[in-house]
Amino acid sequence: MIYEVAREVGALKGKIIRDVAICLNGQNTNSDYTEELRLVEAMVEIKGELVRMTFITNNFEWSANSICGLYKSRWGIEVFFKQIKQNLQIADFLGHNENAVRWQIWIAMLTYVLLRFVEHISGWRKSFSRLFTLVRGVIWSCLDLFNLVGSY
Repeated sequence: MIYEVAREVGALKGKIIRDVAICLNGQNTNSDYTEELRLVEAMVEIKGELVRMTFITNNFEWSANSICGLYKSRWGIEVFFKQIKQNLQIADFLGHNENAVRWQIWIAMLTYVLLRFVEHISGWRKSFSRLFTLVRGVIWSCLDLFNLVGSY
Protein backbone atom coordinates (compact mmCIF):
# COMPACT_ATOMS: atom_id res chain seq x y z
CA MET A 1 0.00 0.00 0.00
CA ILE A 2 1.10 3.56 -0.64
CA TYR A 3 -0.11 7.00 0.23
CA GLU A 4 0.53 10.13 -1.76
CA VAL A 5 2.39 13.05 -0.35
CA ALA A 6 0.65 16.34 -1.12
CA ARG A 7 3.30 17.76 -3.44
CA GLU A 8 3.74 17.09 -7.15
CA VAL A 9 7.26 16.31 -8.32
CA GLY A 10 7.32 17.75 -11.82
CA ALA A 11 5.23 19.59 -14.35
CA LEU A 12 2.76 17.32 -16.12
CA LYS A 13 3.10 17.21 -19.89
CA GLY A 14 2.85 14.77 -22.76
CA LYS A 15 1.27 11.46 -21.79
CA ILE A 16 2.09 11.78 -18.10
CA ILE A 17 -1.02 11.31 -15.96
CA ARG A 18 0.46 11.69 -12.51
CA ASP A 19 3.89 12.47 -11.06
CA VAL A 20 3.84 12.54 -7.26
CA ALA A 21 6.01 11.79 -4.24
CA ILE A 22 4.77 8.81 -2.22
CA CYS A 23 5.54 6.92 0.96
CA LEU A 24 5.02 3.21 1.33
CA ASN A 25 2.83 2.20 4.26
CA GLY A 26 2.59 -1.60 4.13
CA GLN A 27 2.83 -3.88 7.15
CA ASN A 28 6.65 -3.85 7.45
CA THR A 29 7.39 -1.11 4.94
CA ASN A 30 7.30 1.83 7.35
CA SER A 31 10.24 0.41 9.28
CA ASP A 32 12.10 -1.12 6.31
CA TYR A 33 11.95 1.83 3.91
CA THR A 34 11.06 5.21 5.34
CA GLU A 35 12.21 7.48 2.48
CA GLU A 36 9.94 9.08 -0.09
CA LEU A 37 9.59 7.49 -3.51
CA ARG A 38 8.30 8.84 -6.77
CA LEU A 39 5.24 7.48 -8.55
CA VAL A 40 4.94 8.27 -12.24
CA GLU A 41 1.77 7.20 -14.02
CA ALA A 42 1.68 7.59 -17.80
CA MET A 43 0.23 6.34 -21.03
CA VAL A 44 3.03 4.33 -22.69
CA GLU A 45 2.92 3.06 -26.26
CA ILE A 46 3.43 -0.70 -26.48
CA LYS A 47 3.05 -2.39 -29.87
CA GLY A 48 1.22 0.64 -31.25
CA GLU A 49 -1.32 0.87 -28.42
CA LEU A 50 -1.36 3.25 -25.46
CA VAL A 51 -1.31 1.39 -22.15
CA ARG A 52 -1.62 3.00 -18.72
CA MET A 53 1.47 2.12 -16.67
CA THR A 54 2.76 3.04 -13.22
CA PHE A 55 6.45 3.37 -12.34
CA ILE A 56 7.91 3.72 -8.87
CA THR A 57 11.44 5.08 -8.54
CA ASN A 58 13.71 6.86 -6.11
CA ASN A 59 15.00 9.17 -8.86
CA PHE A 60 13.66 12.68 -8.29
CA GLU A 61 16.12 14.38 -10.66
CA TRP A 62 14.98 13.06 -14.06
CA SER A 63 11.84 14.21 -15.80
CA ALA A 64 8.79 11.96 -15.79
CA ASN A 65 9.13 11.57 -19.58
CA SER A 66 12.72 10.33 -19.15
CA ILE A 67 11.63 7.73 -16.60
CA CYS A 68 8.95 6.46 -18.99
CA GLY A 69 11.48 6.46 -21.85
CA LEU A 70 13.77 4.21 -19.83
CA TYR A 71 11.02 1.60 -19.73
CA LYS A 72 10.75 1.67 -23.52
CA SER A 73 14.53 1.32 -23.86
CA ARG A 74 14.53 -1.57 -21.42
CA TRP A 75 12.83 -3.85 -23.94
CA GLY A 76 15.53 -3.31 -26.55
CA ILE A 77 18.19 -4.20 -23.99
CA GLU A 78 16.31 -7.35 -22.97
CA VAL A 79 15.95 -8.43 -26.61
CA PHE A 80 19.69 -7.87 -27.09
CA PHE A 81 20.58 -10.12 -24.14
CA LYS A 82 17.98 -12.71 -25.15
CA GLN A 83 19.53 -12.93 -28.63
CA ILE A 84 23.02 -13.26 -27.19
CA LYS A 85 21.89 -15.93 -24.75
CA GLN A 86 19.92 -17.94 -27.32
CA ASN A 87 22.17 -17.67 -30.35
CA LEU A 88 25.62 -17.49 -28.82
CA GLN A 89 24.92 -20.05 -26.08
CA ILE A 90 26.31 -17.84 -23.36
CA ALA A 91 24.45 -19.77 -20.65
CA ASP A 92 27.08 -22.54 -20.64
CA PHE A 93 30.40 -21.17 -19.44
CA LEU A 94 33.67 -23.02 -20.04
CA GLY A 95 35.24 -21.55 -16.90
CA HIS A 96 33.54 -20.38 -13.75
CA ASN A 97 35.94 -17.89 -12.21
CA GLU A 98 35.29 -14.17 -12.71
CA ASN A 99 37.95 -13.69 -15.37
CA ALA A 100 36.76 -16.64 -17.48
CA VAL A 101 33.15 -15.48 -17.38
CA ARG A 102 34.14 -11.93 -18.34
CA TRP A 103 36.18 -13.12 -21.31
CA GLN A 104 33.35 -15.31 -22.54
CA ILE A 105 30.82 -12.49 -22.25
CA TRP A 106 33.13 -10.06 -24.07
CA ILE A 107 33.76 -12.60 -26.85
CA ALA A 108 30.03 -13.24 -27.19
CA MET A 109 29.32 -9.51 -27.41
CA LEU A 110 32.09 -9.02 -29.98
CA THR A 111 30.72 -11.92 -32.03
CA TYR A 112 27.25 -10.39 -31.84
CA VAL A 113 28.48 -6.98 -33.01
CA LEU A 114 30.46 -8.51 -35.89
CA LEU A 115 27.46 -10.56 -37.03
CA ARG A 116 25.24 -7.46 -36.86
CA PHE A 117 27.84 -5.66 -38.97
CA VAL A 118 27.78 -8.47 -41.55
CA GLU A 119 23.98 -8.32 -41.48
CA HIS A 120 24.02 -4.56 -42.11
CA ILE A 121 26.71 -4.50 -44.82
CA SER A 122 25.26 -7.44 -46.74
CA GLY A 123 21.65 -6.26 -46.58
CA TRP A 124 20.55 -9.50 -44.87
CA ARG A 125 16.74 -9.51 -44.66
CA LYS A 126 16.15 -12.74 -42.77
CA SER A 127 16.31 -13.31 -39.02
CA PHE A 128 19.46 -12.85 -36.98
CA SER A 129 19.32 -16.43 -35.71
CA ARG A 130 19.24 -17.69 -39.32
CA LEU A 131 22.36 -15.66 -40.11
CA PHE A 132 24.07 -17.03 -37.04
CA THR A 133 23.16 -20.61 -38.01
CA LEU A 134 24.46 -20.05 -41.54
CA VAL A 135 27.78 -18.62 -40.34
CA ARG A 136 28.17 -21.33 -37.71
CA GLY A 137 27.65 -24.00 -40.37
CA VAL A 138 30.41 -22.71 -42.63
CA ILE A 139 32.77 -21.13 -40.11
CA TRP A 140 35.68 -23.50 -40.81
CA SER A 141 35.21 -23.43 -44.59
CA CYS A 142 37.31 -21.14 -46.70
CA LEU A 143 34.46 -19.03 -48.10
CA ASP A 144 33.84 -15.35 -48.68
CA LEU A 145 31.24 -14.56 -46.02
CA PHE A 146 29.73 -11.61 -47.89
CA ASN A 147 29.27 -13.64 -51.07
CA LEU A 148 27.71 -16.45 -49.05
CA VAL A 149 25.28 -14.15 -47.25
CA GLY A 150 24.47 -12.25 -50.44
CA SER A 151 23.61 -15.40 -52.38
CA TYR A 152 21.48 -16.96 -49.63
